[in-house]
Amino acid sequence: MKPAARLLSGRGLAGRAATAMVLFCWAFTVPAGAAPHRIASIYLCSDQLLLHLADRDRIVSLNRFAAYPSFSNEAGKFSGIALNRGLAEEILPLKPDLVLAGAFTAPATKALLRSVGVPDLELPMEEDFDGIRANIRRVAKALGEAARGETLVADLDRRLAAATPPPGRRPELMLYRFGGYSQGRHTLSQAIFERAGFANYAASRLTGVGQLSLERIILDPPDAIALGERDTVRDSLSAETLAHPALRKLRAALPTVIVPERLWTCGLADSGEAVQRLAAFRASLPGDRKPAPERAR
Repeated sequence: MKPAARLLSGRGLAGRAATAMVLFCWAFTVPAGAAPHRIASIYLCSDQLLLHLADRDRIVSLNRFAAYPSFSNEAGKFSGIALNRGLAEEILPLKPDLVLAGAFTAPATKALLRSVGVPDLELPMEEDFDGIRANIRRVAKALGEAARGETLVADLDRRLAAATPPPGRRPELMLYRFGGYSQGRHTLSQAIFERAGFANYAASRLTGVGQLSLERIILDPPDAIALGERDTVRDSLSAETLAHPALRKLRAALPTVIVPERLWTCGLADSGEAVQRLAAFRASLPGDRKPAPERAR
């Protein structure tokens, strides 16, 4: 069964009729091969690139997380643009001629859009700064805005050049998030840490995103801890990990830095600011000797 048919088959009669009408109207009103002038994004990271690279009158929708200051560097710039939850029903009535998405974003939505001929651009996850530059240029080319793309790449490079970590030993920095999650090898966080003069504590323990054992952390602690802004707010059960007495002792004994997650959630020019903040933190650390915090009982 085709993706569109699968979506329609799971609805009531009224819903199937409404969705079918949307598909029919879209197919007969959007000219094939037209330049992208009605652009939608269903992915937080492409939202932010789109806001930088396209005039607002070309943007018909952004993902709802674009409005969240904790996640988006452009949270104050979405006013007047429709927000979506990544659903095909929200996107199709807008008659987009290009939809931006991430590699793991709403697979059912992307399949349905493709089945009716809606052009899309899927962005891979960035693992390093070359990946950030490639995604900026990928979106800029699709929008016909190559010059804007190069300006954004230059902004990233300027911020990276301004970060000057001290030479010598690279202290181990541990990113610790709700539920004990961190980012190890092949992640953007590792590239940011290394460029700022740190070794990634999780790199020898995780590939990609995963959980770090609190017991192992206590027995073999890092040199320093990195938290995101929202990691300091206890608004969910997963946040209870951050309030564990053993972790509180560790945080009291180790240098800790808070770098807003919006600066490293997506690969953007703003990732350069994360490097600058961490490089300044690295320069502030007293010496190269690894602290020996008291072990929790």
